[in-house]
Amino acid sequence: MNINIPDKLYKFLILIGVLLIAFSIYKKENSEEFYFSKIYEYRGIQDSLVISQIKIDDQRDRLIEISQSLAKTYDVENPIENNDSLIFFNRMLSGPTANLKVSDSIQKLWLNYKSLKFQMRLLDKKLEFEDKYLEEEKNLKNDYIDTYFKVLGIGFLLLFTGTFIWMNDSETNTKNYTKQYEKVYSYCQSCAKNFTSMRTYGTNKDKSLNYAFCIECFKKGKFREPELTKIEAKRRLYHTVQNRNWIVKLIVESRFARLERWL
Repeated sequence: MNINIPDKLYKFLILIGVLLIAFSIYKKENSEEFYFSKIYEYRGIQDSLVISQIKIDDQRDRLIEISQSLAKTYDVENPIENNDSLIFFNRMLSGPTANLKVSDSIQKLWLNYKSLKFQMRLLDKKLEFEDKYLEEEKNLKNDYIDTYFKVLGIGFLLLFTGTFIWMNDSETNTKNYTKQYEKVYSYCQSCAKNFTSMRTYGTNKDKSLNYAFCIECFKKGKFREPELTKIEAKRRLYHTVQNRNWIVKLIVESRFARLERWL
């Protein structure tokens, strides 16, 4: 892979500035996205905890209702005791057959109830841990974002500095070109073609004539082909005299070597 290294300081500053801005914005968004994913996970546990409590309450009510019904049916003491939110199961392992039958019937419901209670305790403990981790993630995210904002500021500073240098450099180059009106040339200092009634002088930014370049090369203070290279300009010039004699070609060679645009 070919990597083009900037040939100007302002290009380098602008490139680094843009890269830093893009990097800081990308990392900031990633950091916030990760933090919000943790929040959604935390809320999911909270929702599961609420649902578990509803299931436990429902199982508790069913347990009390069924135990009361069985105790009344078999005319035995109710093995389930409840006091406000507390509930106890007096398991009968020996004794009258009716008591054992009621106790065995309640056993499965009781085990389900205890399993739900245990799952809820696990969720409650997990929520406690997640609450702690979420606070740590929040502090870490804020630290990262502070750093990314600093990088973002540096990126904008480099971008503005590079742009400022670029503007000044362009202005300086334009001034150098426009100052050439002080000297009158007989041929264009870009394409080497003679000035004639058809090939007139170029114009500066202030609409004054530029006596160094023709209107086909330079207009309103700017080259009409700013990306034109010295090699391409030379090739074009030689193409116009390829059928001429060697003396003309020698004159063109000498003239091109002294063109101010390509010095």
